[in-house]
Amino acid sequence: QYTWEVSILVGIIFLFLIYIQISLHRHAKELENQKELHELVFTNTASSVLIIDIEKNKFIDCNLAAVNILKCDSKDDVLNYHPSDLSPEYQPDGRRSDEKSYEMNALATKNGSHTFEWKHLKKTGEEFWVEVILTIIMLNDKRVLHVVWKDIDEKKRIEDALEEKTKILVN
Repeated sequence: QYTWEVSILVGIIFLFLIYIQISLHRHAKELENQKELHELVFTNTASSVLIIDIEKNKFIDCNLAAVNILKCDSKDDVLNYHPSDLSPEYQPDGRRSDEKSYEMNALATKNGSHTFEWKHLKKTGEEFWVEVILTIIMLNDKRVLHVVWKDIDEKKRIEDALEEKTKILVN
């Protein structure tokens, strides 16, 4: 009878180990799927995506599209910039970029997200327009800003040209 009880105990342990192995396999597969999703949504998207640590007000991650639009050499190059270094001192509406950026971040924090147009600077000093979508997300139990930039430089050039033509026609 003692060996029968030991056999049952060994069987239960064996089944438990199989259960753990299956659970680990499922977890590994889920992590693999999460990595693929990250590649699709973050890394391979055509829009520039950056992550900003709200407390430190600094970039903590970005994708290749952000590196390219800023004409930087690498992801580390982008992460070495402070967000305020990537804007002219004043936005076209005459407001200081640093002050206005805090307002935009506050609106995103209050509402969960905020969309607006913004003039930025490339590493070369060249100005360019983007549509910015700021979204508050949780990353490693910390609230961060998920930033998406859509290049609207060409659209803004066309708008400016149309505005100039309209002024000429009206006068």
